[in-house]
Amino acid sequence: MIITGLDRFGDPGFEMVFPIYPKEHVAMNQAQLIEAVTTQTSNDGQALSRADVGRVLLALTGVVHSTLQAGEEITLPGIGKLKVKDKAAKSGRNPKTGETIQIAAKRVPAFTALKVLKDVVTQ
Repeated sequence: MIITGLDRFGDPGFEMVFPIYPKEHVAMNQAQLIEAVTTQTSNDGQALSRADVGRVLLALTGVVHSTLQAGEEITLPGIGKLKVKDKAAKSGRNPKTGETIQIAAKRVPAFTALKVLKDVVTQ
């Protein structure tokens, strides 16, 4: 699948090529992601090695973790926003015994897809 649109400076002609996987392909693992990014950078004329892409992915993961840990929001351009949501304490039910239990408050990561990503998925 080829996606065209505006580049980060608003100029037309931005183009990305994504492999189309069969329906039974459920998820892309880390090695496949590194390979796909390596291929994409080669197609863009700015080839990165698998090792370089792996280091960038590791650095991105560290930045996302530390940003969310600080309670801040992070935007991944063209993909979506990650932020931390606070879930209030609530009562629940133990499915085995039927007993009412108290579920503690917690902080959870939340993802919101950007319009660009939503449009790509619905094509």
